[in-house]
Amino acid sequence: MAYEYRVVGVNVTPIPAPDPVKASEQLKVSKEFLEKEFASHYQNSQATNTPLQVQNLLNIYGKRGWQHYYEGKIGDQVLLYFRRSIDAAIPDVAFTAEEEATTQMLAVEQRP
Repeated sequence: MAYEYRVVGVNVTPIPAPDPVKASEQLKVSKEFLEKEFASHYQNSQATNTPLQVQNLLNIYGKRGWQHYYEGKIGDQVLLYFRRSIDAAIPDVAFTAEEEATTQMLAVEQRP
């Protein structure tokens, strides 16, 4: 059986959670204002939850028929290896805006 492949790198360097106190000092606005106006940014831990990010990426590729079969590591990047049969029908699935945003930084040749 012949396969096509995708290899995607995920940066696993810890990213500190957003700090509304520091941001309020830099922007010269109150911490309360930032927490109210950008509540999802300061309350959502998804941006710093690497396992959740990897889970979302696996699900995105799975929607298009890609099978995750291996992972490796180079420096601070975990490499996720995907494959699918060249003969397989590619599912016609629309991605959500969030899924599109997740993959937009990838090279065209790496996108699901």
